[in-house]
Amino acid sequence: MRYTDVVFDIDGTLIDSTRAIRAGLDDLALELVGRRLTPQEAALGNGLPAGPALERMGLPGDEGTQERWIRNLLAHWDEVVVFDGVPEVLAGLARSGVRLGAVTAETRSEMERGFATFDVSRLLAHVVVAEDTERHKPDPEPLESYLAWSGAEAGDVLYVGDGLVDAECARAAGVDFALAAWRPRPLRRGVGEVARLEEPRQVLELL
Repeated sequence: MRYTDVVFDIDGTLIDSTRAIRAGLDDLALELVGRRLTPQEAALGNGLPAGPALERMGLPGDEGTQERWIRNLLAHWDEVVVFDGVPEVLAGLARSGVRLGAVTAETRSEMERGFATFDVSRLLAHVVVAEDTERHKPDPEPLESYLAWSGAEAGDVLYVGDGLVDAECARAAGVDFALAAWRPRPLRRGVGEVARLEEPRQVLELL
């Protein structure tokens, strides 16, 4: 088997949360500055934990504001879905003996109130969240934290994500990266991936 472990990003990779995240952000920006952020402003926070993301977008990054954003996001949670094919792929990987994990910029609170409510979350053996590391993607520390937990060699791990920060994190950690191109408006340029995946089931072809 080529990989002993397959590790996933969550938002934009396992679940389609784009509209809910943006709706929650729009609600927050209207409360704080009286207008919605432009797409360019909102994109500044992509892949970052809530506090740094808000600050990059020009909003307060304190815990109170983070909690307001999470509450706003959860108010739109009925718009979030698991991508088609993801449950079957995770189950197939687990049956084949691959250990599954996730590395995300979400906080533990966001995880518990959001992604953990989906049944597929129970297939993941270990999830690295924002509080688990001092530095965050694109720094390699989150993936290095997973490697330390698992005992796996970097060359035996595949990281699947949808963003540039995911690719940079994997490269810096010495881990192969597969680009999840099944999200809405995927990255179009190459980012050093071993494969560009148009649908989740193609992960199985990389084992």
